[in-house]
Amino acid sequence: MLVSVFPEAWVNHELTSSFEHWLRAKREAEIQLAETDLDWVIVRPGALTSESGSHTVHVGGAIRYDEVSRDDVARVLAHLLEHTDIHREIVELTEGHDRIPAALQAYANFVRSRHAL
Repeated sequence: MLVSVFPEAWVNHELTSSFEHWLRAKREAEIQLAETDLDWVIVRPGALTSESGSHTVHVGGAIRYDEVSRDDVARVLAHLLEHTDIHREIVELTEGHDRIPAALQAYANFVRSRHAL
């Protein structure tokens, strides 16, 4: 599992050379991992907050950029380690209205239906 960065993370940030380097390194790590035969999951959380987690999130392959608590990111990562239906996928993650297990199950169902086509 790789915790990466939302593609829009640079928006509203001053792009210092170190931040730009960090974004490029995260993207390169994603590419290198995706090119392996490993059973990977790339998690792209939105803007991290230090607020207590709500245990509710929004997950998908391509969602709108928003905030998410570090607590909820950690909970999602723990669930993904046990969630065998999601693999070799990119999971974007923000705060939302669905309980973490239900949000991940809905995404797994979506992925499964997409692969069945």
